[in-house]
Amino acid sequence: MEILQKNISFIGTSKIFTTLLAFILVPVATHNLGSEQFGIYTLATTIGFIIILLSDMGIYTITAREISRHPGIASSFYARVLSTKGILALLTIPLLIVFLLLMNYNATSVYVIGVYAFSAVLTSFSRGAFGVFQGFQKMQYEAICVSTEKIISFSTGIALLLLGFGVKFFIWSFVISSIAQFLLAHFYMSRHFLKIRFRLSAKQCACFIKCFNLCWRFGIPGNGLQSSRYFDAVQNGIP
Repeated sequence: MEILQKNISFIGTSKIFTTLLAFILVPVATHNLGSEQFGIYTLATTIGFIIILLSDMGIYTITAREISRHPGIASSFYARVLSTKGILALLTIPLLIVFLLLMNYNATSVYVIGVYAFSAVLTSFSRGAFGVFQGFQKMQYEAICVSTEKIISFSTGIALLLLGFGVKFFIWSFVISSIAQFLLAHFYMSRHFLKIRFRLSAKQCACFIKCFNLCWRFGIPGNGLQSSRYFDAVQNGIP
């Protein structure tokens, strides 16, 4: 119970802090970017959220569950998580390209969406590390990583906006903060939890291509239920 209370306090404090930063950043961005550029930024963040879903597909939750049940498999399991996320990221890229071609956005929109998509993929990899933190019930590390990411994106973004830069430069604040979060999360993980490895097999590739196809068939909303169940069933059978 004491561990649960600590974890709730860590995550709760982080959520309140990051929400306050968002309440400040959004009005400043709206005022300085103008309606057109802010609309492009909003579009990019929406597509970025979908990319995070496609490049995760329930792995975050499954990682926390399996490591909490079997702490001894953490290193080998996370090696598969890394390779899996790499495969899903590679499968997401052509979908994004096709989507951008079909929608026929202007050059600025395509640029901003592409930059934010890179940030979203990094965020997805960081969420894999957060699953490890949750599995070991050490939520303070997730709280630190998320808060650090928000502080960097907030401070960098506000500085760029006040200096008069447009959305093309403002969007890079999220890339910088995502890189920092990714590095910090994996630093904590390698130092306190497990040795980071990368493991990939042909069977694993085939498994997650099927999983990705399931997500496409059932649609984004069905991702968390259908494809994560499939992932769960097949992942446990991969040698």
